[in-house]
Amino acid sequence: MASENRIFTCRPEEHPSVAVFALTSPAFNLAKRIQSQIPNVICYVSEKILYNTEEALINGVQAIPFKNIGEGIGKAWNEKFSVIVCIMATGIVVRSIAPLIKDKRTDPAVLVIDEAGAFVISLLAGHIGGANCWARRIASAIGAIPVITTASDVRGKPALDVMALQKGCTIVESQKGYGSLACVMRRLLDGEKVHLYDPESLVLHELVKHYPSISPLLTSETLSDKQSPGIWVSEKICPHPNWVVIVPRNLIVGVGCNRGTEAQEIIDLITRVFDSAKMMTEAIRCIVSIDIKSDEPGLAQAARYFGCPLFFQKQAKLANVRVPNPSDEVKKHIGVTSVCEAAALTFHPEAQLVIPKRKTRNVTVAVAKVPFH
Repeated sequence: MASENRIFTCRPEEHPSVAVFALTSPAFNLAKRIQSQIPNVICYVSEKILYNTEEALINGVQAIPFKNIGEGIGKAWNEKFSVIVCIMATGIVVRSIAPLIKDKRTDPAVLVIDEAGAFVISLLAGHIGGANCWARRIASAIGAIPVITTASDVRGKPALDVMALQKGCTIVESQKGYGSLACVMRRLLDGEKVHLYDPESLVLHELVKHYPSISPLLTSETLSDKQSPGIWVSEKICPHPNWVVIVPRNLIVGVGCNRGTEAQEIIDLITRVFDSAKMMTEAIRCIVSIDIKSDEPGLAQAARYFGCPLFFQKQAKLANVRVPNPSDEVKKHIGVTSVCEAAALTFHPEAQLVIPKRKTRNVTVAVAKVPFH
């Protein structure tokens, strides 16, 4: 993808880390309530309160002292907490986080709660960071009212980025013009026309249900109006540079390699294969190889480069797969007629080969497509 584009991936939130900051004794009591009801919560408490409150260190309460709230939040921010909850005035929080805010792709969810526990405000990263969801969750736990201000939520409609991320897709948006998420969402909420190319109907029905102004396209042909705003949902490269792109992770990359192959050769071949097929590497669901290659560092590095998991299939499983490009030479050395094509096809029962074997001196690559749910 071009450097001017922004790529969003679904954040792993199965075990998020939550930092709760308290400046006063009532705030600390509320922080302990939150900690008792929500897992993976760490309380950060003003050292004046921590050392002047006897019950702070009994009953196994975990509380870390801080001297200055700005420094305390900055430390939690840099330690990559998923959620930062501040039980204090909103103005204090705004001033503390202002120099830390960088990008909605990576900024943590920030919430503000009043000392009385009446309101939980979603302040930052409401959609991608999950602050809206966390505001509702914490409010439910402590009997408070969640305060959500994002336009789509206020109107009871799904946000495009949340919808895509919940489906496990990657989002690519242009930083300016019609390709920004903000621009597309504004047009949808205002009832203005937005084109949609979604050949496998991954988001079509849900979008049409809530946004009647959506205009579905039956083909991927380029529109005459180059500036028309649109949404592209496919693993194929979008021909419209200013559209928001939703990429389903529906491609399995099978890889075979000689012993000691460098990661760069693997990365380069995968990249060339995808470029020639006009498909996006963001659609890679995983890389798969044969189990006897499980100790190859080049494969592990390539998987990290593409941001996907790496799996290995047993040799016996690959031996029974019919592939379009079997190799007697491969069978001679490792006992199977195919690695890359067989690995890609056997990883999923409904996998269909979309790119047959391509090779360099030390690497073979094949790509299979699987249904995306």
